[in-house]
Amino acid sequence: MARMVIAEKPITSHSRHRDRLFAHSKEMIANGDRLQACEKIWGSVAHALKVVADRRDWSYESHVDALVIAAHVGRLTNDDRVELLFRRVQDLHGNFYADTLPMDAIKRTRADAQTLLKLLKQANRELPRDAPMPTDARYLERVRRRRRRVESQAG
Repeated sequence: MARMVIAEKPITSHSRHRDRLFAHSKEMIANGDRLQACEKIWGSVAHALKVVADRRDWSYESHVDALVIAAHVGRLTNDDRVELLFRRVQDLHGNFYADTLPMDAIKRTRADAQTLLKLLKQANRELPRDAPMPTDARYLERVRRRRRRVESQAG
């Protein structure tokens, strides 16, 4: 008899995490905590992308997936700013490990993230639920591997 595997779901919705983390980033900036400000901003964008991906049943389990999805949303919406702004915000995640960005750069990137969050909310409203998933070959291979792993765990 096949065993059913139920994927864990977040305790709180990705949209609530997105909003909570972005608000918290402002507090971290006010407190002068560059590392935590960067992670909160990055996290808010990561969760915003999860909202878009989950609604369309696109696989998103890694930072690489986030980049692929951001670029894909930019193509689907004909808005090059999505990928460009995502790449700027992605630098904040790297700063968590390096701690080299000055606070004014973090503040500017937070403003970029705020624009990106608006674009992602708009994309989530406007893109159909059956919008095609990204077609990047490496992304599709990761999706196939994940599905095989889930199937083997279920069998």
